Amino acid sequence: MTSMRPETSAAIDLVWQALALAEAGTGAREITSKGARDIVTATDVAVVDLIRARIESLWAYPVVGEERGGEVPEDGSPYW
Repeated sequence: MTSMRPETSAAIDLVWQALALAEAGTGAREITSKGARDIVTATDVAVVDLIRARIESLWAYPVVGEERGGEVPEDGSPYW
């Protein structure tokens, strides 16, 4: 069996956790508008917050995402 990089294992684990949040519909009725044709639910934000907290606690990598923004490191260091 091939072993995975820790980042890959974390990503797979986070997908399952995010799926559980989405399937539970947590915050799905809490909708805000980000523009004329773009909405965000509390579920969207909860998933991003879950990923951000986990990745930053494990590796201190910055997380760049649609709902909470973030900056890509200029020095080419890792980010999510």
